[in-house]
Amino acid sequence: MAAVRFVFTALLALACAHAHVDVEPQDIRIIGGDDVDIAQFPYQVALFYFDEFRCGGSILNENFILTAAHCLHDVKFDWHVSIRAGSTKRSFGGQYIRASKIAMGEGFTMKKLHNDVGIVKLETPLNFTDLVRPVELVDVGSEPQPGSTITLSGWGVTNENSNVAPEGLRTTTVKAVNRLVCSVPYFLINRITKDMFCAAALGKDTCQGDSGGPAVNGEGKQVGIVSFGMGCANVLFPGVYTNLASKGIRDFIDKSLQTM
Repeated sequence: MAAVRFVFTALLALACAHAHVDVEPQDIRIIGGDDVDIAQFPYQVALFYFDEFRCGGSILNENFILTAAHCLHDVKFDWHVSIRAGSTKRSFGGQYIRASKIAMGEGFTMKKLHNDVGIVKLETPLNFTDLVRPVELVDVGSEPQPGSTITLSGWGVTNENSNVAPEGLRTTTVKAVNRLVCSVPYFLINRITKDMFCAAALGKDTCQGDSGGPAVNGEGKQVGIVSFGMGCANVLFPGVYTNLASKGIRDFIDKSLQTM
C-alpha cells in the first residue's frame, strides 16, 4: 500500500507541474506505428473539412460515419464535411462522399471534451466492397480491461514536431490503462469520466491528424474513439478515448441513427 501511495503522490505532483497546459484535442496522429493497407481496416475513413484532411472516422453503416465531436465543433455548414473510404491514401482513391448532416454529443464543449462523439450522415450511401465495410461496436458495458491490447489506425504525421502528414494509413497498438491511474496526471486538467477510457504504450500513441479514428479490441470490435491527450506518446499522460461501452454514448449514437 505504501508503494501505491508513493506512486499516487508522485503522479499528483506531475499533474500539478503540468496544470498550466490547456486541454485541447491533439487531432491525433499515429506515433511509433507501421504502414498498413486499407484492406486490413476497411471500416477506416478519412474526414475532411473544406476538402482539407482533418480527422479519422469509422463506418457504422452505408449512411453513417462515427467520429469525434471535436472534429466537427466549428463546422458552419454540414455539407462542408466529407469523407473518403476504401483507400489506403487519404488524398485520393476510394469513395469520396459529402455529408448531408452532422451531430455532436449532447453538451459537448471544447473546454472539457466530455461526450466527444460525433455522427456524420452521408449525402449518398457508401458502396460496400472488400475495402469498404462497417465496423462492429463493442457491447455496452464491455469496456477494455486494464492491460488489454487496443489497435489504432489513422493518417497523420509520425513526429510531434512535424506538420506534414503522410499519405498512407498507419497502425499501432497500445494497452488499456486503469481509469483511476489515468485520472491522476489529468487531475487538474480534465476529469476522466466513465464515458472515457485511457490507453498507452512506451513510444506509441496517437497524435495530430487522427482524432475521431477507431480504437479496436482484440475481437475486432470498436471500443473507443480517439479523443485527446497531452502531447504525443507522453509517458506521463495516457491517451484518452471516448468509451463506446458507455450507455450514454451508445444512446446518443442509436438516437442519431434513428433521427438524422
